[in-house]
Formats: sequence, C-alpha cells, structure tokens
Amino acid sequence: MATSSTAITYTTALAYSSKTITFQDTSPTYGSGDLSWAEASNAILAKITSPDGVVDYNNTNGSSPDATGVDASFTTNLPVDGDGNVKQGRYTVRLTYFDVTDTGLSNAFYRDYEFEVSYASPVHDIDISHSVINPVFFKSVDNTVYDKNAVTPTITRDHRLYYPSAIGGFNQVTTKTLNTNLFYTGVSEVYLKSTLTYTFTSGNYSDASGTPVNFSVTDIITSRVDYTVSGVTSTCDFYCAMKEVYNNYYTYKTTDVGRANGYWAQYQEANFAWQMLDESINCGKSVDMQTYVDRLNIILGDACGCSDSTTSVQVVGIGTVTNIDRVYEHTTPTPITAYTFLISEGATTSSTSTDAALVGLTFQKDFIVTADGSTVTGGSFNSVTGEYTFPFTVTAGTEIQAIIIKP
Repeated sequence: MATSSTAITYTTALAYSSKTITFQDTSPTYGSGDLSWAEASNAILAKITSPDGVVDYNNTNGSSPDATGVDASFTTNLPVDGDGNVKQGRYTVRLTYFDVTDTGLSNAFYRDYEFEVSYASPVHDIDISHSVINPVFFKSVDNTVYDKNAVTPTITRDHRLYYPSAIGGFNQVTTKTLNTNLFYTGVSEVYLKSTLTYTFTSGNYSDASGTPVNFSVTDIITSRVDYTVSGVTSTCDFYCAMKEVYNNYYTYKTTDVGRANGYWAQYQEANFAWQMLDESINCGKSVDMQTYVDRLNIILGDACGCSDSTTSVQVVGIGTVTNIDRVYEHTTPTPITAYTFLISEGATTSSTSTDAALVGLTFQKDFIVTADGSTVTGGSFNSVTGEYTFPFTVTAGTEIQAIIIKP
C-alpha cells in the first residue's frame, strides 16, 4: 500500500483548447529517503477525481505506468460535462511514485494535489475601422478583456489582415493593434489568434493546504471577421441609381400614381442619405461615409448595380494629404543603402508611430526622395514594406527626406 510523501513534487498544467491536463515531475531528490530509487527508474501512476466526486481517471497497474524516467510527464484528457465543457470546481489529483521494477507497488509513495477550476475562454472583442479619406488607414484593435479571476495572462498574438481573394496575401503583426495604409476595396478578413497562459494560485498539496502551489492554464482562441471596404469614392457613384429611381417616378407620375408615389418615397429617402454622403466626404468623416453608403445600398436595392464594381483595388484616398503627412525626414547616424521612413518622422507631427509612412505609394509618382536637399533619382522602392533603396551609399550625417508630391 502506498504512503503519502512530501518528497514528491510536480507541476499541473491545463490546456483548454485541447481539453487536456499534464503533470510534470519536479521532485528534487532521488536515490535517498522516500524516493530511494534512481530517477531514471522512476514510474508514476495517476488518479484524477473531478469536482462532482467522480473518479475520471485511475491507473493502478504497476506494469503499465503513466510515465517513467527522468523528468517524467503525463498528459490525459480533462473531465468534461454532458455538453463537452471542462468540468468546473475543485479537482483532486493523486500521483503515485515507485521504482519501475516494483510492479506490485510494495514500496510506493503518493502525493495529492487539489486545485480549483473556474475558467471560461475569453471572447474576442475586435474593433475594426478604416478611412478612405486621406490620410488613409485600416485599423484592427484587439480590445478583448483577457483577465480571469484577477489574473492577467501572458498573451501571444497572431493578428492578420487577409486581403480580398482576388488580391491575395496578408499583413501580419503580433501586436494588439494592426494599423496599415495598404488595403483594398472589397471583402477582407481580420484574423486574430490569441495564445494565453494563466498562472493561478488556487492550488495546493493536500498535506500542506496553507501553502499555495500554482497551476497553469493555457488557452488558444481564434476569430475571423469579414470586413467590407466600399469602392465608393464620391456621390457620383450613386448618380445612375438615383437617376433610375427618379426617371421611374417621372415615367409613372401620370399613368400609375400609386407606383409613382412608391418611387418618389424611395427617391426622397435615398436623397437624404445621398446628401449626407456628400457632407461626410466634404467633412472628412470616413466612418460616417461608410454608414451612408450602406444605407444607400439598402434603399436603392437593385438600382445600385449600374455603377458598382466588384474589382478589388488599392485604396489611394479621397482628397488631399494634409501638410503634416507631406514630408518625412531622417538624419542617418551611420552609412546606409536603404531606409524605411516612419510616420513619427513627419516634419511637424507629434506622432510616435513606428509604422512605415510610405506603404502603398509609388516612387516618383506619389513621392520623391532627397539627400541633403538634392533629389535622388533611380534606386528602388518596396510599396509593401515602405522601404526605399538608394542607388548609392548614403554617408553618415546626411539628412534624407521623403516628400509627398501627389495631390
């Protein structure tokens, strides 16, 4: 019969996404005391009792242990309820240690560990926005509250913007915020994968109940959100649809008054949204602009198809680029052959953004580069990364500038 022993220590880790539990031996001493055998000869049997008192796992076969050898570990499924959810409440785990040759467990020792599971996976809260009015941007922000039971996890993110299928490719960051000025009209997808690791203190060995012994919970949550960027850039994009509705009213106003009244009501409602779309463009309110585009699509229905394009194109922006974004400058501390101008290097900006400033632009069409005031010709530019490669080596101390020349 096994005897309780404080010489045994082990870690307990729950993986919520796979609904498994792993035990890892951390016992400090073998070859003396209770654990008198060599660590290489160590063998472990596991027993798991779930919060409802049911013994969900119990291996008593000394000839077929759950784990053996140095740094022995064992993984098995977590108990789940009828809906497939991990059972909540207080668990008791018993790990029994013995020499692997002692299959009859004549000199075995065990230690019980108790821990409280009160956890549900967070639900992603992703805030997505964009502007087609200069300066253009596409932004996805992870606003998820990840804290559980007053514990803040370590978070590893995979945060992506997948471009429309006709374009292909994606923009990927590992930060809370994805912010880019390279995006396209049509349906894009924001993808967020959060890998979380919590360390909870509500565990203890039953023979030392006053001393917390931490256990960990890892979880992986994934979300995909479709997001549409309209190709509408002015009220002219709805002109033919408005014209069609108005002409239908005019056609039937004397021959079919009821039908004409329907078209007139549709035209009036659409006209209000049309005017608001015009004002949102004039006032630089890109978010509101999308609202009125959506409303016009609903109000005008089939009449909206006359000028719509399903082709995805890069968003280049409506209106002029403000002065704060027209000049980016940098003084090179060491010789360079290539450089990526940053938003924070705007000549009059207070921004601290380290995002590339020129992504999506075209060299010598949208901007030029100077070195100590002289225009640089040649070289190459990567519009995806925003890096410009000089046709020569720029010496240390040279002031280089990127100057926006597009309207």
